[in-house]
Amino acid sequence: MSLLVLAMDIRTEKPEDVATVRNVNFVAFGRENEANLVDRLRGIASTFSLVAVQSDRVALCQFWVWRQSQFYQTISGKVSARC
Repeated sequence: MSLLVLAMDIRTEKPEDVATVRNVNFVAFGRENEANLVDRLRGIASTFSLVAVQSDRVALCQFWVWRQSQFYQTISGKVSARC
């Protein structure tokens, strides 16, 4: 039995990631609702988005909201066939 480990770098979303994050959410959920929600929430001071990058491509994104002294994960898009 062999184990394949794929390294990913996790970082905050950059402006050049916006279209890819939208596409990851669309592919992951099969509809635009979640992608539209992230677009509407992006830029609000109490939110942030993290991306996991593998081989220079976004493979996972998570969007967080700070509310009442606690972070809430609102959207998590993950695709096996990277966008």
